[in-house]
Amino acid sequence: MSEFDDRLQENLQALENGAALEEILAKAPDSAGEMASLVQLAAVIHRLPHPQPSANLAPARQPEQRPAADAAATRPLQRRQPAAVPRVWRPAWGALAALALLAVLLVGGLGLWLAGPPSAKAATLMDVQGQVEIASSAEANDWRPAANGDQVKAGQRIRTQAASGATLVFYEGSRTTISPNADLVLSELDGGWGSALRVDFDQLAGKTAHSVVPLRGRESRFVVHTPAGKASVHGTNFNVLVAKTGLARFAVNTGKVEVSNDFSQVFLTAGQATAVETGEGVAQPAYQFSVQGTLTAQDGETWTVAGVSFTVTDQTVIDGDPQVGEVILVEGRLLEDDTRAADTITAAQDEQQVSSFTGTLTAMEDGVWLIGGTAVTVDEATVVSEGLNVGDAVRVTFAVQEDGSWLALQIESLQEAPEPEQTPTATSELDATPSPTGETGTPSTEPTGTTTVEPGAEDVEAICTGANPHPTGMTLAQRYGVTYEEIMGWFCQHFGFGEIDLAYGLSQETGIPVEEIFAMRSSMGWGEIKQQLQEAPGQSLDKGKPTDQLEQPRPTQKPKPTQKPKPTKKPK
Repeated sequence: MSEFDDRLQENLQALENGAALEEILAKAPDSAGEMASLVQLAAVIHRLPHPQPSANLAPARQPEQRPAADAAATRPLQRRQPAAVPRVWRPAWGALAALALLAVLLVGGLGLWLAGPPSAKAATLMDVQGQVEIASSAEANDWRPAANGDQVKAGQRIRTQAASGATLVFYEGSRTTISPNADLVLSELDGGWGSALRVDFDQLAGKTAHSVVPLRGRESRFVVHTPAGKASVHGTNFNVLVAKTGLARFAVNTGKVEVSNDFSQVFLTAGQATAVETGEGVAQPAYQFSVQGTLTAQDGETWTVAGVSFTVTDQTVIDGDPQVGEVILVEGRLLEDDTRAADTITAAQDEQQVSSFTGTLTAMEDGVWLIGGTAVTVDEATVVSEGLNVGDAVRVTFAVQEDGSWLALQIESLQEAPEPEQTPTATSELDATPSPTGETGTPSTEPTGTTTVEPGAEDVEAICTGANPHPTGMTLAQRYGVTYEEIMGWFCQHFGFGEIDLAYGLSQETGIPVEEIFAMRSSMGWGEIKQQLQEAPGQSLDKGKPTDQLEQPRPTQKPKPTQKPKPTKKPK
């Protein structure tokens, strides 16, 4: 039984024990929501009159009935008239009407309960940027422009044009970010009490990024269908790309995802990806890489971007006709033969040079670590997650040096952190599709390094909270002694509840204002933030300094490996 069910049972018992309705509602933290409606319904039913038998009247009329019977025996027979309804039962009609009303209320209340919370029937659009449109169904051609705050219901279709995007927020906190040139149908959306959620997408084109709060209940599900296969999750952070050719690529940042079709089924863990074409089986899971930079060479099947070479195969989906000198984005997988095979090649959205890959940490020699068969240089400037051990899955952000070696800028653990109590997991720190930004009516997703003005209650209710009030937001507000609006203000700026919990916890431990911690998050991972705060506990950071100019942290102590095999390979 969920916490909501337990609380409802306690309130109903208090009502049965004679407690005043106002007193019960005053103690309920979510008295403005569904809880209040159910308790008020129970109070109405409790006050209805019940039928009472009238046993005293019948004996009193017996003396009157006997003389009447004797007189009737002496009168001639007459046609019997229908007997009138005795007065003694007339008051019972009101009781029967009350019972009928009670039945109607009970059936209606049961229907409302089975239907689940109304907020679960729609997802809220936010961060709408560029040209985003909604149609009433998958087949309809009644497209209309979308706006922040629009409610998207089951059966409706969403599409984005170039340089456009939006985010769908579900009532219990899960999110789906829609990238440019995407087309998808929210084929099913429903939910139940206790944060249960049922979502089915039909993704026809483009890229989506999903941050799914751990689902509750057997009936909960979150499924993304593509023409080539589907992804099923119960709480994770993952991306889905559907190319024009029909190829579907599934990549997992945190958690576990089941990818299947009519031919095969595989399970992806953090850092892994797979690709599948229509009518074929799902490829075996492989670690992934992502490179965005200048295309410097095209030697047959071997291309080079930002110093990283990879193979272009017959299955690689290439958008346009990239030429040497252009900035492109390459996403692919590290195959069993150590080949870096490109899955997709698209034009980059900006000029940023970013390279990363995932793999298993197999050796940690001084200065050189072996990760997924690739040797990377680790120096004092490398930001390393705490507690790394040989055998852990990690993500490496790196830069190619003049001598061709790879310098690790950050090594981040992909192991799932313990989930805070009653708190959804945080979104992935790297490789997650960024939410579109722009001049919209919603708060910017990029903290500026100065104290951020949280949106007020009206703004929160209008756009991004989903359930109102949100139970996890209320829990965090009570835990850290701040207002509900403050917590949901950060949530509306795209920080997950897990991140909010972590930031406030760090603020309490170090004395650093939470605003500065969130400002650091715009340019650092949480592991890096922890290290920097540990180096200067209790010292406020320079609010006037841009976050990209903050002193880069240095690891105070590198993890000690449990084994030290020597690296066998150099970067290709």
